[in-house]
Amino acid sequence: LADSNAMAWGMRYDYPLSKRTTLYGGITELRNEAKASFNIIGSGYSSKDVNLVAGADPSSLFLGLSHRF
Repeated sequence: LADSNAMAWGMRYDYPLSKRTTLYGGITELRNEAKASFNIIGSGYSSKDVNLVAGADPSSLFLGLSHRF
């Protein structure tokens, strides 16, 4: 279908607080064409979503802390 494509970009930064603990954050943005309805899930992955309005441009901002035992 024409106008049913999308383009996405994302960025993530990890900041080590210690040998086992890391603070991380990032942003993801998805630009849908007129008839596309892709959405962002999880940590920036995209998928086809029937609940998203066609042509909408979702974005995601995330922040987290990781600790290895």
